[in-house]
Amino acid sequence: MYKMDFYFTDRQYNMLGIASTERGQFRMAGEIEAQSTTASTVALTGNIYFAKGDLDDAIAMVVGDGGNYILYQDDRGIGHFMTIQNTQVDNTGCSINFQADDAGDDLKNEIVGEYAANKAMTFAQYFSTFCADSGWEIGLNEIPANTRTLEFTSEQSSYDRMLEVANDFGVSLYYTFTIEGMTVTNRYLNVVNELGSTTGITLRQGTDISQIVSETSTANLHTSIKAYGATPDGASHPINLAGYKWTDSTGQFALGSDGVLRDTIAIRTWSRLRSNTNPTPESSHLQMVKTYESTTQATLLQSALADLKQYNHPAVNYTVAMVRVPSELSKGDVVNVEDEAQNLYLSATVLEVDKCYSMPSSSTLTLGDFKIEHDQTSAQIKQAAKSAEDAVSKATTAFSYAATVDEKADNAQTIATDAATTAENAKDTAAAAQTMANTAQTTANTAQDTATTAAQSANTAQTLAKANRTFIKSADEPDTTDLPVNAVWLQPATTDADGNTVAASAKTWSGAAWQDTHIESSLIAQNIIGKNITGLTFGNANGTFSIDENGNIAGGVITGSTFNTATTDNSYMTQQGKMTPNGLGFTTTYKNVTGSDVQLEEASVDWAGPRLKTTYADGTSETAGLGTTGYAGANVYAWSQAANGDITGEIYLSGNGLTILHNSQFVTLTNDQLVQMSNSGKVLWSGALYPNASTVIQPSTPINDCLNGWVLVWSGFTDGAAQDYNFNFTFIPKAYVNAFSGKGVSAVLTNQTALIASKYVYVTNTDITGNDNNRNAYVLRQVIAW
Repeated sequence: MYKMDFYFTDRQYNMLGIASTERGQFRMAGEIEAQSTTASTVALTGNIYFAKGDLDDAIAMVVGDGGNYILYQDDRGIGHFMTIQNTQVDNTGCSINFQADDAGDDLKNEIVGEYAANKAMTFAQYFSTFCADSGWEIGLNEIPANTRTLEFTSEQSSYDRMLEVANDFGVSLYYTFTIEGMTVTNRYLNVVNELGSTTGITLRQGTDISQIVSETSTANLHTSIKAYGATPDGASHPINLAGYKWTDSTGQFALGSDGVLRDTIAIRTWSRLRSNTNPTPESSHLQMVKTYESTTQATLLQSALADLKQYNHPAVNYTVAMVRVPSELSKGDVVNVEDEAQNLYLSATVLEVDKCYSMPSSSTLTLGDFKIEHDQTSAQIKQAAKSAEDAVSKATTAFSYAATVDEKADNAQTIATDAATTAENAKDTAAAAQTMANTAQTTANTAQDTATTAAQSANTAQTLAKANRTFIKSADEPDTTDLPVNAVWLQPATTDADGNTVAASAKTWSGAAWQDTHIESSLIAQNIIGKNITGLTFGNANGTFSIDENGNIAGGVITGSTFNTATTDNSYMTQQGKMTPNGLGFTTTYKNVTGSDVQLEEASVDWAGPRLKTTYADGTSETAGLGTTGYAGANVYAWSQAANGDITGEIYLSGNGLTILHNSQFVTLTNDQLVQMSNSGKVLWSGALYPNASTVIQPSTPINDCLNGWVLVWSGFTDGAAQDYNFNFTFIPKAYVNAFSGKGVSAVLTNQTALIASKYVYVTNTDITGNDNNRNAYVLRQVIAW
């Protein structure tokens, strides 16, 4: 595959995008560059493929407002300039098919009227007459002095008119361009006596050729021509060759007195009188009547003779599927073809070249003496037929679309009807469900009311029962005679004969026996208010807890309680040589919290604000504080203090910055340094630039406002786009900028194979400027605060 880039521009030559035969955002595939000896132009057709997200960009590049340009350089180094004339967008298949031509709309869409020259004119004079304001000019001209007096009796495009002029002069045309950058500066129509050359190139089956298909046609074969030319001024009939005297030096062609030009050799093969008894007949010609624009018998004869030489034998064309097309091969060239399997050895003219760069094996050549034309219908009728065909196609498409829409409408109506039925059924179901829900809700409300009433009655009964319960506190069993049911016997803790403590207990009288019971804390509390409980152990579902004679609680969890003691201390204390009033201090103490090493915690408000002191079981302690007073100028002051009174750490935050005491050393960060630290890591600029000398990049934060400087982030650049690989980093210290502002910096870049490239930039406190030598496969992607 030959890598080819196709550049797309608008009609002002503004670059819109690049399609490549290799990978890239837009892929060119299936393209055919078509050249033919029967056409003076080069045509290009193909498909542009793209990702779904690039649809809008692809349409802008290929379709645009219509008439966009394609510029490319072929494998011979020849520049081509194409005008896109037709496009078809397939947004589902993510492709756009296009057809383009190098003659463009300036010649093909410009119509010229009937014209009759009043004198013999050169080709250049006819060109000026029919293409004066087309933007084209005569390039190579091999017949500058040749003249013809021509007449044209119908309207034509400028392109078709110049083809007819070329045919009358017996020459061939082709188009070339001068391209500077992305702009076409000159468009040339070139005039040559004969296209191509004898190249000496030999194409061999199996090496250069994958397939040869031959086609033979006798549709246009004839052995004589009766020729007519133009009608002279004042005459009523066109000129012919009757009475013109001419003798062929080879003896093959003869001009009769009747004005018919005959081939005396070809007739022997193609006469209808040929038979085994008459193998070489000399009469009964295959005769054609042809009209030319010639105004003299001499030029009329030459035109007829050229045609008779071309059509006095069958036309044989060879369609050759190529493995590849040699880059130096062009239309009109004469090449040699060898196919040993068919015993085919021939020398033929390249009539057509259909070249595919993305897949060379899709290229074909048409070889022969002249191109077989299967359809002799006039160009006007062809165009009319094509227009009718297009109209029928569009009508068919519209009818198909209408039928599809109608079918979809029917389907939509059916779906809508079904949906309406379903909705009506759902409505009935919902109404029934709502009725059931209302009934259920009424039942639930009644049940709730009943339950509420029952709960209220139960609570009332429970309250009355609790209020009417009898409590007996006694070490001995109470007398149960006439004792009411649910009476409670509270038995204090006792000591047995062995000196063991028997835990206190509670029992409830069932009317027949004492039963162990759990007594609500509220009921117990009612009986212990104002009394001291010492040495009691209470049984509960999760274990036991006890209070000893010293007031220590074990086995319990206390929540939701606050114990406060407060003291006022109006004394002064010295801290770092500064006298500060303690103010109001208070201390809250929690003792013997089981399961923790912490034995004492104090919280107080003193000279430095809130303070928390923690004392551990091993006797060590530490204190931490936070205040808004302290050292002069400090807005916020925090500190920590060991048990021996040493200040182990301090932080001062003031209008001048932040000061930290660590290991007896003070470290100060200014406000500017704090801002610079907060800027670190921020992306200050992003894009994709080489950059060149005219490019000035201004990061959002000057380098002096960064802690250390800038980091330049580079990445790879191929196929006209930045790539997320081959990242490199260049560090720019702000000390360098302060010392050498605006001086050049060289950045050395590498990739995974260690190939080295370089960039050169100029850096100031606020700007980064590139260099015109920065033209390699890397671009600047980001500038980051460092």
